[in-house]
Amino acid sequence: MQSTNGTIYGLTEKGANPGCVADGGCGTIYSLSGFAPFVEALPNFGAIGRVVDILGNNLTGTSQVFFNDAPAIFKVISSTLIRAQVPSGVATAVINVVTPGGVLSSNGPFQVLP
Repeated sequence: MQSTNGTIYGLTEKGANPGCVADGGCGTIYSLSGFAPFVEALPNFGAIGRVVDILGNNLTGTSQVFFNDAPAIFKVISSTLIRAQVPSGVATAVINVVTPGGVLSSNGPFQVLP
């Protein structure tokens, strides 16, 4: 699983011990860092005018939200959540969120429904 901070988290059932049994508690939890942070829309589809949640990290101070090049009306709810209205004039879109730390882009396309 990848977090919006870019870090990938996972687990193994038996770790590196080949003699471990499935219920022996030998699993490993791991993380891999160094990947770029991103934002994610929930849901990642909606009609023009629908309000969607945008998840991310360090979103406080966000100054703009775009679906492709179309600016969206939005409200920062917390440092990890923005609510934005899907603007008119867009189809499938990449969401870009302008934060004090830089621009965060969506990890997948947002599908605009008819």
